[in-house]
Amino acid sequence: MSFEEIINFLLSPELQQKLFWLKSLCFFISFLCFAFLVFFLLKTRWLKLFILFDLENFLFLKVYGGRGAARCWRKISKKMNRFSEKDFKKAILAIDKAFGKVLVGLVPLAQTKTFEDRLNTLTEATIPNIKELRKVHQLAREIAKNPNYQLTKEEGKKILAEYEKALKELEII
Repeated sequence: MSFEEIINFLLSPELQQKLFWLKSLCFFISFLCFAFLVFFLLKTRWLKLFILFDLENFLFLKVYGGRGAARCWRKISKKMNRFSEKDFKKAILAIDKAFGKVLVGLVPLAQTKTFEDRLNTLTEATIPNIKELRKVHQLAREIAKNPNYQLTKEEGKKILAEYEKALKELEII
């Protein structure tokens, strides 16, 4: 058999008609695989973890979660002078949560699971006031656990100042 005869045989209408169902089955299986892939990417965190983090870091030149933390900090800083003790507690919990999202961008979720693990992974080269941040986060956890926690305005301002310093070091605000 020559090369031309093989090509003619493969392109013959009889063979194509016989292979129609096989082609249709392969097309259907390919479609199902593609649909499963899209479903998997949308329903799991894989796409967010490995693609969107890097894309946001690249496009906005900021740490993932930084825009939310900056927005939260702007709200807090506008009203800080008028805060009561209760307002300071709310502000500390809000900025702690926002800073936790920033830490997710700095330390991927695959490596660590909790806020404390992420803080312990970072060094002073990343955030110079990391030791103070660990203490401040412990205070924020204490405030969250104990609603009767006594917090003065001066303590509240010091805690918020540590978060502000960290956000400035990371160039978020």
